[in-house]
Amino acid sequence: MLKITLTSQQKTNLELRHKKMRDVRRCYRIKVVLLKSEDWPVSTMAKALRNSESSINSYLNDCLKKGKLTPENGGSKSGLNDEKMRQLIDYISEEWGVNYLPPYSPNLNPIEQLWKVLNKHSRNNEYFVTTKEFRQKTNHFFYEAIPKIGASLINRVNDNVEMMQPAY
Repeated sequence: MLKITLTSQQKTNLELRHKKMRDVRRCYRIKVVLLKSEDWPVSTMAKALRNSESSINSYLNDCLKKGKLTPENGGSKSGLNDEKMRQLIDYISEEWGVNYLPPYSPNLNPIEQLWKVLNKHSRNNEYFVTTKEFRQKTNHFFYEAIPKIGASLINRVNDNVEMMQPAY
């Protein structure tokens, strides 16, 4: 295995990235590179990091040969350019219709809508000392409050999606 030599600035930068990084996989790769730069044997790193030697060797090979610290788990690359993608979207829109939704839209999610009603009737401005109290209040909502207010929920909790025209 080749030796990894880092300048003090590179090491400081990696340690800072490791400290700020939220992606555990990237943190792990940074740890492997830092430990290898400190001449740790792969077998010792594997024991310390609770991983296999083959995984650590794979991380090191990626770093040395490809110069990358991030895993490639983003799926396949598109074979379409922007123009082809636009044509495909236009064709699908004309043939079947397309609903443009934001990545996460709680107002379109019936469970989120029901959770809002539950909060209003059972949770708002209340502190529960135990989970048992919370569970009792929640059960009361589902078994006693919903039968009483069920008719009014038909208009509030639904999965109706309004068709919109694309912005492009």
